[in-house]
Amino acid sequence: MARPLSYIDSAINADIPAKWSARQADNVIELEPPSGDAAVHISVLRRRTEKKPKAGQALALVRSFVMWNEAESANPPTEVWEGSELVAKGSCGEPGSRRRWDIAVRMGHRRLLIFSYTDDGSEDLARREAEILFSSIELDQDAR
Repeated sequence: MARPLSYIDSAINADIPAKWSARQADNVIELEPPSGDAAVHISVLRRRTEKKPKAGQALALVRSFVMWNEAESANPPTEVWEGSELVAKGSCGEPGSRRRWDIAVRMGHRRLLIFSYTDDGSEDLARREAEILFSSIELDQDAR
């Protein structure tokens, strides 16, 4: 059974997968499945502007993550509107390795959520649970 997760200033609410551990340090939440062979990192930032995001902004963040890691992307990142929030997702892998990263960004008019998942290529169940976790996150644009 999933446990609720609330960020320090209540900017996000989500359901942590059963048996995953969670800890928070500064502005990052780190979650791990029982195996310890994967990890999720979640950060929530205030945007400098309070304007609706423009198409392409979330996608640019995901693309910059892939380029910064000099990783190979099997599929191009995607971006869609979910209500008033812009959501972009992408995946990449380390050349010559099974290690993989998934990065997702949820951008609203006041807040930006950055969600990353990494594993050694053997954690398909944890990866599916991380995808469900990202989908379950509610980003409160009006939290303190």
